[in-house]
Amino acid sequence: MVQTLKQAIRNPKVRIALQLTFTIVVLVLLFNSINISDLSRFLSSIKILPLIFSLLVTFLMRFLWAYQISITQAPMDMHFSTYEIFRIQMIATFYSLVLPGDLLAGGVSWYKLSRPERKYIEAGALLVFFRLVQISCLILLGLIVAFLDPQIGSPEFRTLIIVGILSIIIMWILFFSNQVMRILDFIVSKVNSDSSFLTNLYENVERILDTILKFRTLGMNRLIFVFCVSLTAQFLGLVYFFLLARSVDIDLPFYVIGWISTFVTVIQMIPISIAGLGIREASYAVLLRDYGISPEQAISFSITIFVVFVIVGLIGGLFELSDIYRNWQRRKKPDSDPSKNITN
Repeated sequence: MVQTLKQAIRNPKVRIALQLTFTIVVLVLLFNSINISDLSRFLSSIKILPLIFSLLVTFLMRFLWAYQISITQAPMDMHFSTYEIFRIQMIATFYSLVLPGDLLAGGVSWYKLSRPERKYIEAGALLVFFRLVQISCLILLGLIVAFLDPQIGSPEFRTLIIVGILSIIIMWILFFSNQVMRILDFIVSKVNSDSSFLTNLYENVERILDTILKFRTLGMNRLIFVFCVSLTAQFLGLVYFFLLARSVDIDLPFYVIGWISTFVTVIQMIPISIAGLGIREASYAVLLRDYGISPEQAISFSITIFVVFVIVGLIGGLFELSDIYRNWQRRKKPDSDPSKNITN
């Protein structure tokens, strides 16, 4: 019975069905517990100017993310421009609207980065490195702004800071410690490799570990610069959330919106719902309640975040349509060659 359940969960269609069911159940429970007319009132009174500025900020943030990847791709011997990476990330955002889970959408970025030169391991390592830096800076910045909030200066919060800092240190030890890499290599080598699957897995893990170590060739100065770029991008992300909060008349300090949005962003990484729906709304409703924000207003804030996300995703969809059209035109060219239309 347990084995059958595990096999069912591994099935992508079953996972999608479970995620969709979870999302619908949470949203139904949530919307049944609030006043819909109040929610409609908040949504109908959204301020347009902060919304427009938030869109500009999110594009700038994504461009910085693309720049961060472009300045760390040298050890992988990859040669994408910042704009090309920006396009790829925008297209991945589009697919995240229709694919269940951030990881699957990330697979789009991996495919498009690896396809030109067939550098599958290198592209994977580059995106893992980017993701680790991104999450590290997000947590650091979230902890800093949370520290500024006098309402949560408790011993539990200090414990959270310590756990966050230790987590970041451990992640970077895993990336840059020869000893840790040797231990991982030793563990992997001890796996029974009688089956071809385990042998291939071992070889792939070894290649990934060897590839990851190449990022140390960036040098300390470049790594510090990469972290500064990532911190700037994450700070713009907090500005983005702050502007959207103001668009629905949530008048709370920057640090409050900052740490709450950081927490919700991290929670959304758990792949249990579609595009974070349900999780995001419930999290904002619970966390903002202690600051005098009604569930209706908190959910209107969350819906506004999702609307902007959809707008960005649709723009990414236009980039994808442009690429599809260009590829179609390229395939069509040989057919239009006059030399091929000579009759016998």
